[in-house]
Amino acid sequence: MFSKSIAPVPLAGAARRGEALAGHPLRGQAFWGQALSAGVVLALGLLGGFKGINFDESLALHSGWLALEGSDASPVLWSPWTLALGALAHAFADPALVLHLARALAVLWIAAGVWASARGRDPAYPALALLLACSFDPVIAHLVEFRYDAALLGASLWYWARLRDVERPLSWGAGLWLGFLATHQLKGLALAALLSLFTLLARPNSRQLRSVLAGALGLFGAWALASWVTGQGARLREGYSLFFELARVSPRAVPPLHVSMLAFVALGLASVGLPCWQRWRARARESGARRSTLAFCQQELARHAVWLAFAGLAAVHPHLFAYHLAPIALAGSLVVASELERLFPARVLVLALAVGLSNLASTWTAHLGSLPAIQRVTATPLQASITTLRAVRAAEQPGDRALDPSGLLYFLPPCQREWYVDVLFAEWVEQGHWMYAPLSPPCTWVLRTHRLAALPPERLEGLGAFELQRGTGGLLTSEAAHRHIEPLSLGDSTPSAW
Repeated sequence: MFSKSIAPVPLAGAARRGEALAGHPLRGQAFWGQALSAGVVLALGLLGGFKGINFDESLALHSGWLALEGSDASPVLWSPWTLALGALAHAFADPALVLHLARALAVLWIAAGVWASARGRDPAYPALALLLACSFDPVIAHLVEFRYDAALLGASLWYWARLRDVERPLSWGAGLWLGFLATHQLKGLALAALLSLFTLLARPNSRQLRSVLAGALGLFGAWALASWVTGQGARLREGYSLFFELARVSPRAVPPLHVSMLAFVALGLASVGLPCWQRWRARARESGARRSTLAFCQQELARHAVWLAFAGLAAVHPHLFAYHLAPIALAGSLVVASELERLFPARVLVLALAVGLSNLASTWTAHLGSLPAIQRVTATPLQASITTLRAVRAAEQPGDRALDPSGLLYFLPPCQREWYVDVLFAEWVEQGHWMYAPLSPPCTWVLRTHRLAALPPERLEGLGAFELQRGTGGLLTSEAAHRHIEPLSLGDSTPSAW
């Protein structure tokens, strides 16, 4: 990610790059570059059709469904992304269609951000960047997931495409992307703030900054006003206050991933600072050296802004997980791919093919390359969860409720107001501050997951007698409801695909 002291080629408009590429020796290979890029996106979409469900995805999906139901359950992530997922859940009864469309939405949204950042570049540039990113396990494991982090990554890439295009002044339209980020709970607000800081440093033009700020505040203000007018102001506030309180009281540790994040931040600062220092040394005695060096450093900061912002956000997260690495790896790969394109402008397609082949060649290892990661994330296939959900859909009756702290039974209202448990909420559960309210009868369904095991046994008092439906993925049904599910050739619990 280190640049040489030569200034990077500024991004020009598509028309001018098109004229420049008219005499390109590989112009006849543009079709193959586009085909390879589209093929990589298609492959990611196919992976999304097989990869097992992550319970963070069901959090977003169930939140959207509950929000559109008008439920007072908590948490409900009130954001444009979760509402889009909730609309899918209400529009289609078949869980398979809902989950596949949600995965396709995530892949296409991120791919659109990659294509926006590739404006004016070699047609094989998106393929090169995506294949570089897919060399890392966290990308394979999490890039195709429809958690609301997908919304943040795609929007950040769209904004990045405007930020680093120094030939186009920033306008209120660019600020809309920051406003969109800020509508997605505390994480989105923090990411928007970090990108705003990088914008201030990289493009310190007061008029442009005012335009960006106006766009961001305008969109966020419109979203807040619409939320209050529709009676969802409490939902909006909870998306920030609840997660702020969780982050404030969560015990902080320094696991290896935190050390990795600090190393990423240090690498990012070095990859900006070292070229600036080299530039200054090379031109210190020239006229206007300070101004030209400052402009160069601002360009470098703009090039690294997105992955640095995600790395900074991950570094301060109280519970760091591998999925935090996915946006960092993709944004960093886009920077690496742009540098490779600058160094080898006629070999981008060849480089992309080489990266893909190297991933295939490293399949003999346990932790390198794309295929071993694909095998791990598809070990619990999505179809298993779909089979369980279809069985519940076929047997459910009006008034049914579910005790499912994973949220996988996304189309059933919860038995308690507080319905979701993960590592952030686990301590509150133990202390009796979360999921302590009495169960609301009738509680018809229970899904056995590791999230259910996080509830103390005394919290399940009053649940009544339940019968385990063997081979259904861990479904338990109330004996009073007299439901029976035929064995589905599944296990007796539903795991989360990390």
